[in-house]
Amino acid sequence: MGEIMKAGRMDKNLHYNITKDYKKNDIVYHTKFTTINFRILENERPNWKIFDELLKVGNYECQKAETFYKGRKWTAYFTKAIPINDGPYKFSGLPGLIVKIFSEDNSHQFSLIQLKRIQNSKIQNIKNERTITNTQYQEYLKNYRPTISDIAAVSVDSNGTSSYMMKDGNVININISRETLEKYRNNQDKLGEIIMKELAGSALNPIELDE
Repeated sequence: MGEIMKAGRMDKNLHYNITKDYKKNDIVYHTKFTTINFRILENERPNWKIFDELLKVGNYECQKAETFYKGRKWTAYFTKAIPINDGPYKFSGLPGLIVKIFSEDNSHQFSLIQLKRIQNSKIQNIKNERTITNTQYQEYLKNYRPTISDIAAVSVDSNGTSSYMMKDGNVININISRETLEKYRNNQDKLGEIIMKELAGSALNPIELDE
C-alpha cells in the first residue's frame, strides 16, 4: 500500500482528507472550513480492547475490538488476513486491517469497499493550508452556524430528503416533512428559518465530539 495512505478522489459527501505517513508515524487531517484550508496534525491514537468475538464481513473473517476515541465509543472489526495495522479515518493500531467500524449511536460508520495498490503514492500538496491544533478546529466547529449564503446547490429525492451542497464542499442531508413544506409554502421566511435550524443541527454532528 506504500508509505502514504490517503483518499485519491474525494467523495462529494466528504469535506476532509486524511494523509498517513507510515515512516514518520504521522496522521494529518486536511479540511476546508468555509473558505479556509486547515491542516491538523493528529497526536492522539485510539486505545483498543480486543474481544474473541468473530464476524464474517464480506469475504473476511474478522475479530471485534472497541475503543473510546474523540468523544465516541466505536466498535471495529479487523481481519488478520490482511496484516496491516491501519483502517479508515484516523483509526489504526489493531493487528490487522479494519474492514468495518461504527459509532455506538450508528451516526457514523465506515466499511471497506476496495483494496488498491498505489505505486509511488505522494501526498497531495494543498495550497494555502493553515496549520492549527485540534482544539482550535473544534472551536471553529462549535461556533459554526450555516447561513443561506453558504448554500451552493439543493436537490430533493423521492423520499423528501433534501441534500444541501455547501460552498465548502460539505453535503448536509436533512428531511423536512411534506406537511411542513405545505404548511409554510406561502411563508418562505419561516420555512427558511426551519431549514437553517435543521442544517445547523445536522452540521453539528461531527465524527469527533468534545470529551
